Amino acid sequence: MLDGNTGSLVRTIPLGAGLRPLGVAVTPDGGKVLVAIQLPATLRRLAVYDVPADTLREITVGNSPTGVAVHPGGSLAYVTNQLSNTVSIVDTVNESVLGTLAGFNQPFAVAVNAAGTRLYVTSVGDNTVREIDTTSLETVWTYNVLARPFGVAVRPQGDRVYVSNIDNRRVSILDTSSRTVSTVTVGRSPWGVAVDPSGQRLFVANFEDNTVSVVDALAGNVLQTIPVQQSPVAFGVFMRPGTAP
Repeated sequence: MLDGNTGSLVRTIPLGAGLRPLGVAVTPDGGKVLVAIQLPATLRRLAVYDVPADTLREITVGNSPTGVAVHPGGSLAYVTNQLSNTVSIVDTVNESVLGTLAGFNQPFAVAVNAAGTRLYVTSVGDNTVREIDTTSLETVWTYNVLARPFGVAVRPQGDRVYVSNIDNRRVSILDTSSRTVSTVTVGRSPWGVAVDPSGQRLFVANFEDNTVSVVDALAGNVLQTIPVQQSPVAFGVFMRPGTAP
């Protein structure tokens, strides 16, 4: 955990030896950090770090959990289980699994819109993104994207969804009103994607280029390419001011 103002290290949370943590999300109140442990796949672990108590617990989900997103209400989280082809719906308060969505093809990344009404799940097995109604849990639309969609982020306004396609140099831009898909060319092997709180800028971590692309989130063009250290994968999850220990 880093201090967002100074960049200094606040705390290191040991998750265990021989594990591969991947997706991470924070509850809106900053009280819990959820970490998907991808490997070993049969461990089926979603780690839950209780920030005020400084304790680590776990929830059993599906095989090879990769992505995790918290609903804006804070009481629900969604976990993609790549090798189970499912998404687990998790109660973050009682730390239990409430239900499971099935029928995916290697689901990898997941995001929820700011209104909490739509869930977006990428599948690397068939290069699609499913838009799911969070109330009915029904798929309302399926978008076709490019090779191996590894990352997904939703513009705060909810009108655009950004999907990184790691096997080429493009990010797919999904228009949630017209259901159309456009692309923007970035660096090699784009992975992590994040949108700034204003919805004006998109940031893309280019794994093989060791760069971050800064994209105009509405116009869909690259504004700047920033060199970074080796193999950037994803961006941090921000906690509200005052919630860090």
